[in-house]
Amino acid sequence: MEHRGISQGDHHRVLHEIKLDRQALIDFYHMFPKETHLPWNEFKLKYNSNNPYRRNLTDKFKMVYAPAYEGKELIDYPIIQELISKFNFRNPLIVTDVQILTYDAGFKFKTHIDAEVNWSMFIPLIPEDGGEPLVYHQGTDSRNYGPEIYRVYYSTEHPTLTTGAVIHRVPVMAGPRVLLRIRSGDETFNDIIHKIDQGTFFNL
Repeated sequence: MEHRGISQGDHHRVLHEIKLDRQALIDFYHMFPKETHLPWNEFKLKYNSNNPYRRNLTDKFKMVYAPAYEGKELIDYPIIQELISKFNFRNPLIVTDVQILTYDAGFKFKTHIDAEVNWSMFIPLIPEDGGEPLVYHQGTDSRNYGPEIYRVYYSTEHPTLTTGAVIHRVPVMAGPRVLLRIRSGDETFNDIIHKIDQGTFFNL
């Protein structure tokens, strides 16, 4: 099963309530020179000197280290502040909760469950069509997973809320890819879905 456009499933929800100015976000990304793009393992050490090295995350997966450009974190820029102000999070986001992820062609995410957070909100910036889908699988062991449940293609007009607590993967990327990611460890995916259903998540 595939989900495209405005959709909702057990493990994702396209937040159609929020209309993105995607071009402004793309322009914001292009403001950061290539020197700010650090391999994942190197980026993580900037915020945690004890972060374990992960061999499967090759240099084809990078993150924008914003302070290398103007000394400011991503979360400090007005365009990001304006975006996150649209959501009623349980606690204020911290600097590592807003990320720009970049991938080279040929990179893929093997089946895994996210270790740091329960949910993420993705906004695809490159390529134009949003890129490869997020694929969910049955099971509890990412090395011995079950059949595919469904795949979701990120909306290019609205943020896509996803859970990382279910086994998932991303197929081989056909070309360069850039995602803006918002996340938090203070709430679960189900917490946020509940607030959406109660009409208390969006500040519109």
